[in-house]
Parts: sequence; C-alpha cells; structure tokens
Amino acid sequence: LSVEPMPFFVRDLRERYASSHPHSKLVNAAVLPKASTAHVVSAFYVHPENVTAWKLPIVFLGMSRMGAPHPSVTEILEQRQLMHLLQNRPVRAMSVQRLLDLYDACRIGFLKLDVEGFD
Repeated sequence: LSVEPMPFFVRDLRERYASSHPHSKLVNAAVLPKASTAHVVSAFYVHPENVTAWKLPIVFLGMSRMGAPHPSVTEILEQRQLMHLLQNRPVRAMSVQRLLDLYDACRIGFLKLDVEGFD
C-alpha cells in the first residue's frame, strides 16, 4: 500500500513499479492525524517542470506540504521573486486508521513515511 498526495508522482510511481509490484495498491491521498473520511486538505508545491525550468533546488521536487506552504520553499521563491510558481490543489486526506480500514490491511510489515515538509 503506497500513499502519495501529488497526482504527478502517483503516475510516476505507477509507471515505475506496477509491473514489479503487481499486488501493491497506490492511493492518491494524504495521511493526516484524525482526518475524516471526506476530509480534503490543500497541498502546496512547485510543479516538477518548474523546478527544472527555473533551476530551483532539486529538493523542491519532493517538497510539498499539506495545509500551508513549506517555509523554506516560500523563502527561496520570495528571494527569487518566483512566488507565482507556488501552486496548491485539494487532496483527499484520511487518518492512518481510515486508510487501513479502507484497504482491509490487517498488519503493517514495513512503514515508510514522507511527512511532506513537516520534518
């Protein structure tokens, strides 16, 4: 079970891993604490094409944040007068418990978390 809030990364994951991991499920959502089943959160990010085109730090490729722009992203974009590159989109959000219930997962064998800029 893989969870990714950004649709362009979901497509990339599907293309890269679908054939080698046929039983894994890919979920386009964000996992947040105590999120309800119908909860939606804003995801703030710079599109990967803009990261490349504007020669932004490569770390921007994976630096989205739920609920508010990442302070480091905002600082760099403001310094370079590129705030227009900051985008946001609504993303379905759910709790870990809801995710596990929804996909009938009874155990976790391996857990890897990308905390979407909250680290």
